[in-house]
Amino acid sequence: MERLAREANIKLMVNYWNEWVAPSHDLFRRVRAGEVGPIQKIIVQYGHSGPKEIGVSQEFAKWLYDPVRNGGGAIMDFGCYGAELSLWLKGRPERVYATTHKLKIDQGNKVDDDATIVLDYPDATAVIEASWDWPYGKNRWRCSGQKAACWRGTTRSCTARPVRVAQMSGRMGKALRSIRFLSRWAIRSPIL
Repeated sequence: MERLAREANIKLMVNYWNEWVAPSHDLFRRVRAGEVGPIQKIIVQYGHSGPKEIGVSQEFAKWLYDPVRNGGGAIMDFGCYGAELSLWLKGRPERVYATTHKLKIDQGNKVDDDATIVLDYPDATAVIEASWDWPYGKNRWRCSGQKAACWRGTTRSCTARPVRVAQMSGRMGKALRSIRFLSRWAIRSPIL
């Protein structure tokens, strides 16, 4: 596509919707401003219960479930968004690992319906979970740095919290208080 666009002297754009939404821009701004610190971990979960299950058109379903035309299933449908977000924040990884599964074996699909992709950077890891097997739609990511963690869950905003580290100085009481604090915070958070 890139070669053809260049030869025809036209602009080419791939429309990854997650690049256009406000939480992604807020995350990018926070990272560039140094609020998060160097990104060390990116976890992305995108997907839903499956194209057939959510009622996509027959024409779109034929394309999605065709390994030649689409190149894969959930890995291509949703894995691309996490890869794009990771490239936007960290650049190209040194190594990429992936595993795919056909969990809906009764459907006889020719493509995967569940995938996990790991992008390995010298100073970070990105884990991308793309699936057509979740009981509901998932559209969330979490980026953690040395100073803060930012995430997008079911809300339409980017949330940032300072990182709290339990210092293990040999005093169990201090560590337990930190764990209790983190547990209360996690329970109150609707997107964890």
